[in-house]
Amino acid sequence: MGANIPPMEITTLGVFFPPRLQKEHNLRYLELVPSMGDVHDVDCNNSDRKIEWSVLRRLCHIAFSPRLDSFISRIGHSPFADKIESLIQLEDRGFALFLAMTTKDPACMTESSRLPAVYYLACDCPKLRLLAKILQDAGVFSTTGTRPRFVVFLQWPLIMWLTEMFIDALSLPYTVIRSSMSMKERVAAANYFTDPNSDCVVLLTEYNYVTPDLNLHKACSRAILLEPPLDMSVVLQAVGRLHCQGQTHPQKATVLFSQSTISRYIESENMRKILPLVTAHLRSESQNSSETDANINGDSQAMARRADGFAEVELAKPLGQDESHLPYGDPDDLGYY
Repeated sequence: MGANIPPMEITTLGVFFPPRLQKEHNLRYLELVPSMGDVHDVDCNNSDRKIEWSVLRRLCHIAFSPRLDSFISRIGHSPFADKIESLIQLEDRGFALFLAMTTKDPACMTESSRLPAVYYLACDCPKLRLLAKILQDAGVFSTTGTRPRFVVFLQWPLIMWLTEMFIDALSLPYTVIRSSMSMKERVAAANYFTDPNSDCVVLLTEYNYVTPDLNLHKACSRAILLEPPLDMSVVLQAVGRLHCQGQTHPQKATVLFSQSTISRYIESENMRKILPLVTAHLRSESQNSSETDANINGDSQAMARRADGFAEVELAKPLGQDESHLPYGDPDDLGYY
């Protein structure tokens, strides 16, 4: 992009359920995953895919918050995402309904304070707890000085709704760009976030519904990828909105990766699909090197395997992964040892 742009740092943080929630997750996961269909096709742009989209979506809901799956099962609306528009107009963004449908205590009453809502939403969702920690450490809750701004990327509308309830309960000034909004509404939300005189500190947006001309680099330098998209190129596009000409601050993107969930499989598939492009690019860059010339008549299959292995490592490093996620491609393997 140019040497005059400050560097971008991407960090991948592994997120784990505590044992009780992992057990609850696993019971539902093992029931659903056999119905997922063709496990080597999660490309949302492939109209001929054989994967059961509703099953994959539900597995992603469970990976984020088992309560969210309980809510959908009890509310009985399919797809419930269409109902979100009316809920977010409520003062509590729909939290009272979510509480009533997911609490195990039928006598539980909605508290007037926002703190119980924060606790209830976060207690079974490690990602929301970590989100609050990242925002706190960055000074977003500070009452003095200039507060940093964050853009939070999400994949699924219901997970965005749950996150919006959480951010709203934290009493943070925020805005949202979602698929159900008109272009005029998206531009208004973007302007609120990017206005230097605005108090907005968080923008929640679905990966595929950011306005094309949204210049995030002029408003913020920090991003959180709260859940994995279904295409690695979408990740690169998301962070690319911060790392471009005109950015004056070092950028930091944090990827929250849910271990022992369907996220393992999705991340593996994303890497598998983009790996040939990375391999081809690396081969093109090194085609004039003496090492390549010396081995041009060698074992072509061995050279291809070595190139793929090198590309795998080179792809994992800029994403801040401790190890490549490519081997996580078996959905029946949740990573226990």
